[in-house]
Amino acid sequence: MFHIETNSLYQLFNQVIRLHFQLVHATLEPLGLYPGQPPVLFVLAHKSGLKQRELADHLHIQPATLTVMLKRMEASGYVSRSPDPQDQRVSRVYLTDKGKELCLQVRKAFANMEQKYFGALTPEDKEKMKEGLTLVRDRLLQHDEDKVGGKPVECE
Repeated sequence: MFHIETNSLYQLFNQVIRLHFQLVHATLEPLGLYPGQPPVLFVLAHKSGLKQRELADHLHIQPATLTVMLKRMEASGYVSRSPDPQDQRVSRVYLTDKGKELCLQVRKAFANMEQKYFGALTPEDKEKMKEGLTLVRDRLLQHDEDKVGGKPVECE
């Protein structure tokens, strides 16, 4: 039977991921959002009016996954979709005023979470942690590319 040491990096990393997910979910739920939706807000706040396919590519998610997310967000009034004037087959996605307000709330909530997580660390510790996590992320992305033939990572 495979046993993971309780003080291993793997176990600690797994605990951090789970706790982070729980905190994100608890933070977003009162705002009416799911954990995969803030990146949509952030991208559209930077560049509203992207083609739906461009947005999916930018987020590294499948178009069908984005469609489900956008339906929920559109129903809540955070985004709107309209046909492209040059090609009616293509939808463009826009952040509404309500979505812009929500984006600001989410950014503030995430800044508060970041302070809660990392506020006790020195600037040097933060930099070391950022370097370590970047290395881990890059290795995980490389592993995923090797495994699925270079297709985008499903980030939802």
